[in-house]
Amino acid sequence: MIRHRLLTNAALALALAGAVAHADAVQNQQAGIETDGNATYGQKNAYGHHPATIECVIDAANRQGVPPNVLLGIASSEMGANGDRLTNTNKSQDLGHFGINTIHFEPGEPLAEAGIRPEDVATRGCYNAEVAAWLLRKHLNRKRGEGFWTWAANYHSTTPKNNAIYRKKLIRYSEQWGRWLKYRYPQVSIYQPPSSKGEQQ
Repeated sequence: MIRHRLLTNAALALALAGAVAHADAVQNQQAGIETDGNATYGQKNAYGHHPATIECVIDAANRQGVPPNVLLGIASSEMGANGDRLTNTNKSQDLGHFGINTIHFEPGEPLAEAGIRPEDVATRGCYNAEVAAWLLRKHLNRKRGEGFWTWAANYHSTTPKNNAIYRKKLIRYSEQWGRWLKYRYPQVSIYQPPSSKGEQQ
């Protein structure tokens, strides 16, 4: 896979905030609302209030340097939908397609420090994918636990029991997405473990 520089917290905040502002400007212009004349409207409204597409999930994975099939596997494991705010037993909520937990928006957490808003993450599907890809990259870089799939499943939980349950689902979905992407998007690089026996599942 082509290596991509991981965005820092500040760079992520600026990039996503700018993209959201641009998406709002495009929507306002389409609705006939006056907007800043310096804005560029020729770009696709990627971060608008609509569900994520396969293409924008692949783009987010590539920008953040994570395997698209694993990011899509997370979406399938989370089973979220655009606009979802699913309440957990600990009163936190899982937002959008990728079930991004609101603990990431508590004071001192990177998303909170970056000024990223839960409302945008919940309702802007491609934005949700971008933040999910960034969180996945953090876990893959941290390498907490044994092997790639444990690191990837840390997206959901670092507790060994919960990680193991999630990991099984994630491997299955990621392999399914990998086969699908090879057929539909052959130019996309996917993660294929050298041997399923060589890693903890």
